[in-house]
Amino acid sequence: MLRRKSSMLGWLLAILLLVTFPASALELRGFPSSPSFFTLTIVTSATGPLLIGGTGTTSPLTLRSTSGVGAAGADIIFQVGNNGATEAMRIRNSGNVGIDEASASTAKFAVGTNTTVGVEVVPGATEVLLRAFNRGAGSYGHFDVETSLAGTPTLRLNTNRNMLLATTTNAGTSGVGVFVLGPSTAPSTSPADVVQLRGADVAGAGTFGLEIRDEGGNLYAIGQGRIAVPRSDVAGEVAIAGFTNRTTGMRFPAGAERIVFDIAGLSQITIASDIMYLTSGFVIDFTGGSGPGLVADAANILAQRNSLSTQEFRVENTFTSATNREYGKLGWTSNVFRVGTVKGSGGGTARALALTTDDTERWTIGATSGHLVGGSGYAIQTTCVAVGSLPAGTAGMRTCVNDQLTTCPVLDGTFTAGGGVTCSAFYNGTAWVHS
Repeated sequence: MLRRKSSMLGWLLAILLLVTFPASALELRGFPSSPSFFTLTIVTSATGPLLIGGTGTTSPLTLRSTSGVGAAGADIIFQVGNNGATEAMRIRNSGNVGIDEASASTAKFAVGTNTTVGVEVVPGATEVLLRAFNRGAGSYGHFDVETSLAGTPTLRLNTNRNMLLATTTNAGTSGVGVFVLGPSTAPSTSPADVVQLRGADVAGAGTFGLEIRDEGGNLYAIGQGRIAVPRSDVAGEVAIAGFTNRTTGMRFPAGAERIVFDIAGLSQITIASDIMYLTSGFVIDFTGGSGPGLVADAANILAQRNSLSTQEFRVENTFTSATNREYGKLGWTSNVFRVGTVKGSGGGTARALALTTDDTERWTIGATSGHLVGGSGYAIQTTCVAVGSLPAGTAGMRTCVNDQLTTCPVLDGTFTAGGGVTCSAFYNGTAWVHS
């Protein structure tokens, strides 16, 4: 009994010493084993360099902010620095954790610079949000990812929901949800199953745009209103390499064997060796089905036709407007095929019509006189017919006969067949006579 009481007094002394003195200045001896307590209550504070949960490899260490029962409100606070002047971490009663971020009011986990700027993880109903905040400004901030110590972010997600890669320059005015590429260095290889995109000057300084490199090493560039595309990997089929814009149109490189415009799996238009091949003809339609169509009627025959209307071909001389113009035409009007010149109803000049050979005018119809004028020494030659083969005449018609009986009849005399004399003939409105 005496030994048991002595042992209990020793334990009480050990507790008193542990509470009163720092552990570094306290040494306990003469006890059969380490002290063990169910509950130790310290009114002010306990000082010691080490707190151990147990001696076993699976012994837990439990920290509890309070043993009080009632509404939750107690946090576990970790303080460092000058007598605990700096709060390093707080575990709130809600379970949220803040490192250098005392509030951690909405985030499950927050890291910041003492309640001002930081990053927080916020669980949502079906997702987890990672947010950059600036509580001092009352807003969320940029989220930067840095891959070097240079201080320049490799990737930035800013408050406009823009994503900036290799730059801190934001998208243009009012830009929201924009992907912005900064300057980059061109890759020297093309890994398999990878497409590489980068920002670059696509056509010299001041032409910054988008460059795309496929796994074959082909470069595609978009910038300054241009689209540059390399040769196709289908040899001799589609070879577009140039750019398009409103000034220069589309360009194709030397060595482009042919260009095929494919519609619904059918090659409709093929351009090769300065020739355009049209599989089903070529139609220019401005009027809902009545436009002219150019069609290969047969080998080496090109036809302009449309089943809904007659056709006309025009070659402009001058054009100011639809009514102020001059043009030559050939086409059908009222079932008559006509070749001639036209001036506009609101302007233009009537022009003559000439027949030429070897680029020399042989016969000309005057612009207004209607006279057929031949060059010096030119004549109109007709094929003479037998008297009995003269056609039913129209006043003013001229031809010749080649079987007059003897000599030509007197002027305005009629013809007599049966000979071999050639005479000129004129139809006077009643009969064919010599003229």
